[in-house]
Amino acid sequence: MRINKIETDESLRSLLSYGSPEFPFAYYDDDLLQYEGRTVAWHWHPAFECSIVTEGTVHCKIFKNHYILNKNDILFMNSGAVHSFFSSRGGKIKSVIFSPEFLASEDGSIYQAYVEPVLSSSLTHFVMYSKKARAKGIAGCLLECCRDAEQSKDPMQMLKIQGDINLLWQKIYPELIRVSDDIKSADAGELPKTTQRRGHLMLDYLHTHYAERILLDDIAQAANVSRREALRCFSACFDTTPIAYLNDYRIEKAKTILSQTEMSITETAFKCGFDNPGYFCKVFRKKAGITPLTFRGGHV
Repeated sequence: MRINKIETDESLRSLLSYGSPEFPFAYYDDDLLQYEGRTVAWHWHPAFECSIVTEGTVHCKIFKNHYILNKNDILFMNSGAVHSFFSSRGGKIKSVIFSPEFLASEDGSIYQAYVEPVLSSSLTHFVMYSKKARAKGIAGCLLECCRDAEQSKDPMQMLKIQGDINLLWQKIYPELIRVSDDIKSADAGELPKTTQRRGHLMLDYLHTHYAERILLDDIAQAANVSRREALRCFSACFDTTPIAYLNDYRIEKAKTILSQTEMSITETAFKCGFDNPGYFCKVFRKKAGITPLTFRGGHV
C-alpha cells in the first residue's frame, strides 16, 4: 500500500488501521518524495514495525534518537515508539506493521515467552545495518514478506504472510533480547514504558490546548506527575522542554494560518496561543528567521 500522509490524533497516535481485527498486518511501500516535505511525520502506533530502506538515504528519528539509514539497513520499532522519516533527495522504505497478537494469542505460552518480553521492555527501537552479517538473514525474511504482501491475487497470501512474520520474528527476536540485555548499544534506544506514556499524554495536552494559556503545571497535571518529573520525562522523550516544544508547535500552526488565510498578524498570534503580538513576532523571527509579515509575503 502507498500513502502520502500520516493522520494522527493529538497524542500523535496514527489513525491508520494497520490491517483488520481479523488480520492485524499491514504492508507499506513508501516513496518519501510523495510525502509533503519529503517527510513521514511524527507518529506512533501500538503495533510492531520492521522497515528496510530499498533506495536512497533516509533519516529516521525515534523519540530523541537520530539515524541515517542507507540501502538494506533495517529498523525495528517497538510498540509506542514515536518516530518519523525524512529524505532530502528521495528515499524508499518498505515496512511491515503487525500487532503483537498477530504473532500469537495473548493468553498463549508463545506470546508470554517470545512476545511479551519485547512488548513490555524499555527497548524502543533497534537498527540493523546491512554491513553486519546478522542483518542479511533478517533482510531476506523481511523482503520475502514484502514480496508476498504484494501478491494480492495469491489465494495463499495471508497464510504465507503469517509464516513470513513468524520466520522474521524467529530471526529478530534473539537480537532484540540481546540488545535489551545490553541497551548501551548505539544502535538501540530505551525508555521506560511509563515515561513513554507520560510523553504521549503531554503531547496530547499540548496539541489540544496550544491555543490557550498553558503553564508547566497544566502540562504536568495532564500526565499526573510533578513539574520536575514532567520536565524529566519530556526531555527523555524529545530532548527539549515542554514549553520550547509548545512554542515550536505554535509557530508551525502560525505558518499554516499565514500561508493559507488572510488573518491579521495580531489575530494569528492570539489564534496560536500568544497573548502578546510583539512576543509572537519575536519568537516567529527567532524560529523562522524572518518576520511573520515577510513569511506571508513569500506565500502570497
